[in-house]
Amino acid sequence: MRTTIFLIAVSVICFSSSVQAHPVSFKGGYGIMPGYTPERKELELNYSLTNSQAIGVNTINLEYEGRELNFFLPQYSHKLFIF
Repeated sequence: MRTTIFLIAVSVICFSSSVQAHPVSFKGGYGIMPGYTPERKELELNYSLTNSQAIGVNTINLEYEGRELNFFLPQYSHKLFIF
């Protein structure tokens, strides 16, 4: 019993670092995720092609030492596992 609990705990710790959120919902779904801090403004827009694939853009505005930096990043997301 202790060995089983230990193996489960080790598995969760080892594999949890590779788990990431991704903006895939249902086919035809849209996602809008803003994020704001005093130094950073971020907006992510996504469209789900299927229930396991999505495309989108991520815009980031950073204010650093009196300068303003803007980034525009295209994105493609694909679920590896569907639960």
